[in-house]
Amino acid sequence: MRQSRGYEEAKTVLQLIGRQDDLVIAALEEEIDLFTSDEVRTAGERLLDDGGRVLVLDTSSLTYIDSSGITALLALYRRLEQQQGALIMAIPDEHLRRRMSILGLDDVITIKTSLHYALAQARAIDAGAMPHLRTAHAEAETV
Repeated sequence: MRQSRGYEEAKTVLQLIGRQDDLVIAALEEEIDLFTSDEVRTAGERLLDDGGRVLVLDTSSLTYIDSSGITALLALYRRLEQQQGALIMAIPDEHLRRRMSILGLDDVITIKTSLHYALAQARAIDAGAMPHLRTAHAEAETV
């Protein structure tokens, strides 16, 4: 995977990990709230402008997200859905997964328990081997 250029201003909230073809992998950093959610949305859209169709977001460093952060994620999800793409979130934190489930977001956004599972899901979608799955499973995930 290659690192992309030009995202230095967004490093504090959305860090590009890498990209391969139309698969983009990025990490959400620490806190996403009213003060940073617009930056997350803008940085995410820039990543997608570079040809991203499948976006994997790693939340392993995320410690807090409020409703404005959730709204930013949903904006990225809607954009990807319009492009026949997918948003996949790697959420290792059980409490965050539970909060996403309580909000019903696991019915909308594909949520996986690890970056490994999220990448496997993304690669299967990208290869056309499987439809978009929006279910969160425990460690018994096969993809």
